[in-house]
Amino acid sequence: MAEVFRYEVIPSSSWAYLSTILMVSIFFKFNRLISIRNVDIILLALLSPGLLMVQHGEQQRRTHEAEIRKLGRDLHQQNGKAITPTPGDPVNTAGPGRVAPEPPDSQEVVINSEIPLEESKEDQTKPPGSATNGEAPGPVPQSPAAVPDRLEDRIVNVRKNIDTIVANQSWGYAWLFLVGACLMTRMLADPYMIRRPLLEPNLEFSGLTFLTVVLLVFLIANVISATVTQEDIIAAESGKDLATAKASDPAQAHANGPGYSLLFLFPVIPTFVADDETEAPASETGIQSSTSLIVVTRLMAILGQLAIVVGIYMVGFLHFNNTRMGIGIVTLYLLLPYTAEMTGRIIHILPAAAMVWAVVCYRRPVWSGAFIGLAMGLAYYPLFLVPLWFSFYWHRGLRRFMLGFFLMVGVLVSTLIFTSADISHFLQNVRAMFGLWAPIMEGLHGFWEGDRPDSSYRIPVIAAFFCLSLSFAAWPAQKNLGTLVSCSAALMLAVQFWNGFGGGILMAWYLPLTLMTMFRPNLEDRTAVSLSLDEG
Repeated sequence: MAEVFRYEVIPSSSWAYLSTILMVSIFFKFNRLISIRNVDIILLALLSPGLLMVQHGEQQRRTHEAEIRKLGRDLHQQNGKAITPTPGDPVNTAGPGRVAPEPPDSQEVVINSEIPLEESKEDQTKPPGSATNGEAPGPVPQSPAAVPDRLEDRIVNVRKNIDTIVANQSWGYAWLFLVGACLMTRMLADPYMIRRPLLEPNLEFSGLTFLTVVLLVFLIANVISATVTQEDIIAAESGKDLATAKASDPAQAHANGPGYSLLFLFPVIPTFVADDETEAPASETGIQSSTSLIVVTRLMAILGQLAIVVGIYMVGFLHFNNTRMGIGIVTLYLLLPYTAEMTGRIIHILPAAAMVWAVVCYRRPVWSGAFIGLAMGLAYYPLFLVPLWFSFYWHRGLRRFMLGFFLMVGVLVSTLIFTSADISHFLQNVRAMFGLWAPIMEGLHGFWEGDRPDSSYRIPVIAAFFCLSLSFAAWPAQKNLGTLVSCSAALMLAVQFWNGFGGGILMAWYLPLTLMTMFRPNLEDRTAVSLSLDEG
């Protein structure tokens, strides 16, 4: 009976195929094959292959890193001290970005040099206890370094496999960048699309509502049933060092990139299941899923996704004046493979929810500014939305928007005071929150990891992004809600190209805004100047 009612997460590639079929069935316009709506659906579906390439590579990488740690522990147990690798083959038994543990004692490995080479080889072919040269049977001497040498070679080989996986993952990131560039071009061209015919989903409102509820139930079940392993809290361990002022090394202080340092305390809840995933080693699954931090992380992930879903629907209900379109956008968001695979990443979800609710509250500049300030304080990168939003409220509502923005930023900074050990630690966290350091060129992960490509190429990309962000202060000259949403989505898409800490897979930052843009009606009358008493 337990087998009948057991719940299992659908493998990612299978869900990518199934969700693509559902998206095409519900949103593709078969009676208008040549339409911008069909192009949008195709672009959204094309995100899945790149995401799967990156995620499958990450799963293989985690498995290899766990194997390295296990082999490193075996070396310590057998020798007391791991053998130093040969030059050119560095081995870090703790995995990339981690410090290898010190050996339990200083016992040296001594090779028995009194045994001739030929005799040693001959004796090793005989069973233990057999006679040699007429002598009485006895134990056969064996070099204590024989087994550790083989383990060390295995560690070196596994490290080489990880390097190969990183190189292969870069192709997945390149795919995401290519599709992201097409989506960004689509968002930048959206203000010029004046004729916007009403192309509603192929399913009626009640059917969309039922499908949305079912998808939400499965999404929440994925978060609740996910098993958190040691691999999933590695990033949280480095975040704990930052929060407790133990990160004295500047490289370690930049390990997670800019953002709200306390947010890095929360582990990743794994909702991604690869088709070939094997059970993790027993030594790597010693995390109790009932610990308070993991429970809080699960709760925040669920509430964050609910905030995004409710916010998208409210935009359709309040600003699009079309509840069917609002629930259709929610359904499409929940169908995307990214939503199911990245549900448990707090750093993705919370800033996205804040930006969605900034759009919901655009008629109340104080609240809109507070939500943009919250998104910026949590993840730093939404800071570059400020020129666009300032320009939107320039003729009316700017002071209220600035009030909400700076109040929220001040609240977040004040919370760092109570969680900092001393003034230097507080200033370190403030610097991380506002990204007050030179562009980081080492310790990156994602597309810019390693030397393929050279991270120095990020500099011109960053410069181009800054120019794009500042240009929105003057373009488009007449801003309305439609241009505000589309340009915000374009900026969050552009962030992916130079973000050195997972840029390309931070899709939650732009997907809700992108979907609103794709399904929006003509919103030329929704401007800040037209705000009435609702402005407050």
